[in-house]
Amino acid sequence: MIKVATWSTDTIKALQLVIDGATQQINFVQPIDSRPPAAAVQPVQCTPAENQGYLSRIARDFPKLMANGMGKFPDFMHRITLTDDAIPVAPPVRQVPIARRAAVEKEVEKMVTDNIWE
Repeated sequence: MIKVATWSTDTIKALQLVIDGATQQINFVQPIDSRPPAAAVQPVQCTPAENQGYLSRIARDFPKLMANGMGKFPDFMHRITLTDDAIPVAPPVRQVPIARRAAVEKEVEKMVTDNIWE
């Protein structure tokens, strides 16, 4: 097993390797003799091991940054400026199906409680 952190992108390109594996390790390496069909090429996303430690420290040191839920900008007022020739668009009002009303009302109440809506 080879750690991804030991391989640079330039090395992988120079060796013409196709990497199929997890985010931290190369599980399968196959040399490319010719161009593979487009369907066989898939993007690979890697998070080197040293970056994971860094992200863990950030999450530990700044728990509010990684908290679940909606992010907020306190003391921020958003302003939308319209041009003089703007035409308001008002789609027709549609009722929520009876089967979904309870879920919608619950979500609206949650958003009001979380100060997303006023």
